[in-house]
Amino acid sequence: MKSRTRISKSLIVLILTALFMVSFSASVHAASEAAVLFLLISPSPLANGMGETYGNIASTDPMASIFNPAYLGIFSKSQNFGLSYSKANWLPKVTNDLYHKSFSLNFGYTFKNVPVTLGIGYHHVYFDLGKQVLMNEFGDAIETFESHEKADVISFSALWDYYILASVGFSYKFIESNLASFREDSGMGDGKASAKAYDFGIALKFPVFDILAKKTNRQIYALPHVAPFLEPGLSYSVTNIGDEITYTDETQADPLPRTVFTGINIAAGLKYENTNHPFNILSFRWAQEANDLLVERAGENIKYSSGFKDIDFVENVLLGKSNAKIITNNGWELGFAEIFYLRKGDYQDFEGKVKFDTDGWGINFMQPIRLLLDFTNFKIENGIFRALVDNLDVEFHRSKFQAEKEHPLDNIEFNGLSLKLKNIFSW
Repeated sequence: MKSRTRISKSLIVLILTALFMVSFSASVHAASEAAVLFLLISPSPLANGMGETYGNIASTDPMASIFNPAYLGIFSKSQNFGLSYSKANWLPKVTNDLYHKSFSLNFGYTFKNVPVTLGIGYHHVYFDLGKQVLMNEFGDAIETFESHEKADVISFSALWDYYILASVGFSYKFIESNLASFREDSGMGDGKASAKAYDFGIALKFPVFDILAKKTNRQIYALPHVAPFLEPGLSYSVTNIGDEITYTDETQADPLPRTVFTGINIAAGLKYENTNHPFNILSFRWAQEANDLLVERAGENIKYSSGFKDIDFVENVLLGKSNAKIITNNGWELGFAEIFYLRKGDYQDFEGKVKFDTDGWGINFMQPIRLLLDFTNFKIENGIFRALVDNLDVEFHRSKFQAEKEHPLDNIEFNGLSLKLKNIFSW
């Protein structure tokens, strides 16, 4: 019995340590009030380069719909297929065997006779907590096991394109948490838990110059063949809506990290149209967002809030001011000829005492080939190869967190690859 008690205590310490590490990554001010906080880790290198903001990558990143499924509709409006993978070594200043990885796969279709786009997507998120060695009271290793948490997410979205772009989305999640390996005779359960949850979201885009062109039947140009574009946007989503999750005792269930995200974003720049492949000569994207945990716990009682909870739209979203209750983040991206992108941002969580800057960059390997073909009039005879050159994008993106030197989040790097295809139904 003595041996069993010590084993149980060791595993409880392991679980608490794992949750402590994840709470660093999630940076949620009420982290102790919810479980499976890995769901709040931002996986996208594009978003993470811009302060973990997602509104300004909705049309370009297959991972954008992880925190707002409505972004899937905006992505599917310009792309029929998207594949993305990212990975980060987690808390490298604390340990060397934690990592976070994510995989996204999207399909989209725009109807020809009605202004509707439908999208379906799949995301897989995996958080590895490393290898654990269980010892008895004599210091002897008696068991080795891997700790991890993961989620499989299926997303659906529909977009209506009538002057403005209005998208709604829904995601369904299957969540698994494997923090420990209890012996069958320990009386502590098996150290594993699972849950189901769902997300819903809304996203709006207002293409100002396209709306003016439709109203006046005349395209607006800044220079010959050079048209300006301006697209403000709004977003709102609630994630991880579901029942509590239980590890060892149903009377001590923990809530899921139900969270509200809302923000504003804008895209602007100049577009060159006198080629086979119109492209953005110069683009600037900016977003400002706020989020709040919708879970409150008083003893054994769990209370869920709705709506915006404590988010003040003017104070927190428009002005970007953080406070003891609200996490805010903002970021920007500067794009050059759709080939190279520079990104900067910042993240502020006063209650969690987390503040860090972010930066990143990205490169599109196919765009230089398209520009070379357009401006040299070089012809490719092979139809399939030409279609791939015209419609395929292969990109690499990298981002980095920069916090105080002593902070565990400092120097975390995200690296990712993405592959996108458009116009595949007309090949």
